[in-house]
This record gives sequence, structure tokens and C-alpha cells, in this order.
Amino acid sequence: RYLRINRLLAEINGVPEAEHIGKTIGEIVPALEEQAQQVVRTIITTGKPVTEIEFTGQTAAQPGVQRVWQQGWYPLKSDDNKVIGFMVIVQDITERRQAEHRVSERMKELQGLYGLAELAEREGITLDELHQEFANILPKSWQYPEIACARIVIGDSEFHTENFAESPWKQSATVRVHRSVVGRVEVGYLQEKPEEDEGPFLKEERLLIDAIAERLGKITERTQAEENLARLSQKNELILRSAAEGILGLDLQGYHTFVNPAAARMLGYEAEELIGRLGHSTWHHTKADGSPYPREECAIYAAYRDGVVHRSSIEVFWRKDGTSFPVEYASRPIYEQGHHRAKATAAKARGNGDP
Repeated sequence: RYLRINRLLAEINGVPEAEHIGKTIGEIVPALEEQAQQVVRTIITTGKPVTEIEFTGQTAAQPGVQRVWQQGWYPLKSDDNKVIGFMVIVQDITERRQAEHRVSERMKELQGLYGLAELAEREGITLDELHQEFANILPKSWQYPEIACARIVIGDSEFHTENFAESPWKQSATVRVHRSVVGRVEVGYLQEKPEEDEGPFLKEERLLIDAIAERLGKITERTQAEENLARLSQKNELILRSAAEGILGLDLQGYHTFVNPAAARMLGYEAEELIGRLGHSTWHHTKADGSPYPREECAIYAAYRDGVVHRSSIEVFWRKDGTSFPVEYASRPIYEQGHHRAKATAAKARGNGDP
């Protein structure tokens, strides 16, 4: 039974202070009767306080507004250490729980974006695999993951969670590639939930699904560009390897990075023998009259030094077996995109009279 009560708890209970005195908790707040009896039994048995008991409810001052309170029950004891009463402290922790909930939701959203970034950087993953794996983890970033489902539609392809079903409680965002709509991302709930900012969805979840759709579009753009570049690279390499002229690729130190079959035949090597070897010394490069050719005068190194195409007059290359043959060749620098410093040098040689 209540012996004393302060004004704030009386306001929470919606009953004047004087009306509490002599009545039990159950008489004032029936919903707390069972919980209070259980706490009393625990304290009498153990002699220890019971703290951090939470309960939710509405106050008379704010009907219809759910609040969260935390109770702490502390035993009052007689001289012979028997429990003779209790001091109960009640704190309104609604704002704290709301803040914790917001932090928890933001963490889930960040984990969703991190999961997408991690998938995008996974070596060897295809776009279809990325879309399916991300659809599987997408519900974890929403407020009610246990009843959430997700679907990603890209063109004619669809990727969804195993529990996916059409739902009246759905949130979606369009995926764009080069400003054209190519698909959409959807998250739905399989059960009705309380109204929030957008149906049962939070405004932060709208921002999240929009960000995810935008990111998926960027990833698709990048992956398509990489695939196109790979196809172009394969095509270019096929052209280089099929060329009748000898083509050599060198790094900035003059070591072979690429040798096409025609160049290898001219020099009397297998192409694999030349990769990683220093070009100038391998060819035994000399002038047409047989005199040594200084490295700094070689058209290949001049192309790197000057950053322009250099063409040579008739010069002499030496084969692996010690025989020589006259050539004329052009050398051009290769740049990284956006840079004006040569990344490597390519030389194209035509051996007179050679296949």
C-alpha cells in the first residue's frame, strides 16, 4: 500500500496524491498489479533491490501517447534485517528509448549501405550475384526486419528474398543508369504496422532506399563500363597479336610487358622469353653501320622523354642466334587517363624482308 507519493508520480498515474495513500498499486494502476506482486516476492526472498523494470503506458495528461518508464524497487528493512516496505523510484525514459531506437535504426541503415559497398568490391562477383545477395540482406536495414521482404528488378531480371510477396505496405525507388530508368528497388512488410512518415516506413528509410537505388545505378554503370573495357581490351589484344608487324610493349624502365608473335619471330625468341627482359639489351640494338646505339638516342626512350611519337631511320636489330636484320620503327608513349606523363612505351617495328 502507498504510504507516501510525490507529485510527479501522481501526475503519471493520473490520480491525486491524497487518493494514493492506503491503496495498493493494483488499485491505482491495475495493469501493474501482477508485476508489482512478482517484484515484492523477489525482494522478500532475496533481500536485494530489483532495478531497471520497464513498463509502457499512457498518462491522464497525455491520453493516446505511449510513454516508457523505468522502476527501481529498493527494500526498507527493520533492525533485524527483515523487509518491511519498499521505496520505488520511477523515471520517464521515453526520450532515451526513442534516441536509442533512432541510433539503432541509423546503424542498420549504415550496415545496409556498407553491405552494398562490400559486395560491389568483392572480386569476381557478377552483377546478377550482387543483386541477389543484396536483395537477401536488404530487409535487415528496415525497422521490422522479421516481417520485411525485398525485391530488385533490373531490366527483365528479378532478384528477391525467399519470402517475397506483393504487399500493400511497400516502399520503392527507381534505379537509373546514365539517367535512364532501368529498374527499381522494393522493400515491403508482410504485416500491417503503425503509421509513420510514409505508411509504416520512416522518413529515414525513404532516404535510405533512394540512396541504395542511386548506388545500384552507379555500380551498374561502373560494372558495364568495366565489362566494355575488358571486351575492348581483348579485342585490341587480338588485333595486336594478329598484326603482321612486330609490336613490343615496354614499361618506363625499358622492360618488355608485351610482345606479339610477329615481333617474337623477328627476334628469334618465344614471346614468353622476352617478357620481363630489358628491351635494349635483348635486341643488341645498333646503328645501320654497326656502331653502338646509345640508349638515350633510341627512339623508344626518346618517345618517353619527349612525350611524342618518334620514328627511326633504318637501324639494325640482332636476333637471338646472333644474326642481324634492318628495321625501321615508330615509338609512341602510352599515358594514364588524365595524365601527361608516359606510363609505358609501345614500339612498332617492320623488319625489311622479314615475315
